[in-house]
Amino acid sequence: MNNNLPLSCSAPDDERWLLSAGLNGNPDAVAGLEFYNPVHADLGRLITRLAADGAVVELVTVSSAVRMMDNKETLEKLVFDVQGEASASASLAPLVKQCRDAVSKATNERKLWTTILDIQNRIRAGNSDSVRNELPAFLREQAEKLDQALGGDELLAVPLFDLQCSPHDDPNELLVCRYLCRGGSLLMVGPTGEGKSSLSMQMMLAFACGRECFGIKSARALKVLLVQAENDDGDLTEMRDGVLAGLDFTDAESDQARHNVHVISVNHLAGEAWLSHVDKKLGTIKPDILWIDPAFAYVPGDTNASEAIGNFCRRGINPLLTKHNCACIVVHHTTKPQAAKPGGRRTTNVDAYAGAGSAEWANWARAVLVLEARGKGRYRLHAAKRGGRLGWQDDAGTRIYVKHIEHCHSSLGFWWVESLDSGSDAGAETGPTIEDLLKHVPESRPAPKAKVMMAANAAGFGEKKLRNLLSIALAEETLFEWEKPRQKKKPEVWLARFEQPENHQWAAA
Repeated sequence: MNNNLPLSCSAPDDERWLLSAGLNGNPDAVAGLEFYNPVHADLGRLITRLAADGAVVELVTVSSAVRMMDNKETLEKLVFDVQGEASASASLAPLVKQCRDAVSKATNERKLWTTILDIQNRIRAGNSDSVRNELPAFLREQAEKLDQALGGDELLAVPLFDLQCSPHDDPNELLVCRYLCRGGSLLMVGPTGEGKSSLSMQMMLAFACGRECFGIKSARALKVLLVQAENDDGDLTEMRDGVLAGLDFTDAESDQARHNVHVISVNHLAGEAWLSHVDKKLGTIKPDILWIDPAFAYVPGDTNASEAIGNFCRRGINPLLTKHNCACIVVHHTTKPQAAKPGGRRTTNVDAYAGAGSAEWANWARAVLVLEARGKGRYRLHAAKRGGRLGWQDDAGTRIYVKHIEHCHSSLGFWWVESLDSGSDAGAETGPTIEDLLKHVPESRPAPKAKVMMAANAAGFGEKKLRNLLSIALAEETLFEWEKPRQKKKPEVWLARFEQPENHQWAAA
């Protein structure tokens, strides 16, 4: 169920009409709405932001703010086009918002939205008095339907051919290409003590600022609520700082992650008590993703029993995801290691059931990721269920479902990187080192970063290995990035073995 369904799935005039109401002093008309037209979405967000900042939302203030935006020409044209529609919309926008709110919890929104759109059409046609008179009765009728539907007395059927999927800018998509959507779940399975929590931390920080992580791409910057039971504050701090340093987050990315990632530690509740506690936190924080680490900490009863897991996941977690319009990622332990049969090869669907306990874990989860230790700090990250949607490919362009990743340590912490040698899961470290990279950076002066990278590539550094080594060198402050100012361009990045002095004077070209 989509509680943020646009006012109309296929009528841009409906979006324009609400924007016109927002321009005429009724920002509530667009608050919280997801517009399919991206330009409409930009203007809607701007109106909402101005209202949140305490500004008087009117044509003058909106037009002034539009001039500061990158796509100002397009937005200025939209403002000019819709301003004439605003006068009749202003007083009626709250009525439309009431209608929208009345059906936001419906089990079957599409039938009810038909009535809403009919009301809008009559408003635009000038029959506003009759609509105003009908509205209370309409709301009472919808409330009765909602009580019946949500109480289980009536299940409203949706015609199959009424269902739609947005081809782009789908507000329900969280990880592309629909790998994880609102209301869905991802099971992340791995052995004890091998870094599931740190890998989760790296993923949630990346997703929080719109980055990808090992080819898993977030649709936008996502808000995350982590509910965990195994790590103390010191553990969480070390994992966080290691990722921020190792992946070289910018100040802006760090600030965005700080705003978007929230943690609560719950190690004394399980079952219904835990679900009730999380329900309240979801209502307060309103995340895109609920992250649970680990699953076993909160399941009451026999975790090998499908009935117990089904009750917890399908009748416990699922209603929370629907109610709060979010998705869920669950960190789960694997079974005890078993000796592999000689010449045996596990298949994708077998790996999907690698989690300990009932097979219902994998059956319930919309997607499954499996972390498998291969020795010497190296691992297989296997997209065992729904992995084709990630679009992973090897160098030849062939679809793959496995990535090889490894631990990366420095004095600043611990993080994960993609392995250079995907064909060998164990063995000694081979290939270029940081010392080899330093050979391409002069000892006493800086050098352009682009030239250093080109020289390292020519010397046999692979692209992935070079990025990983440079990340470690910068995190450990073996190398430093300098910025050389340029007119009307971003500063040029140089590399040096020492920090850039304050007020450094660059030699004339």
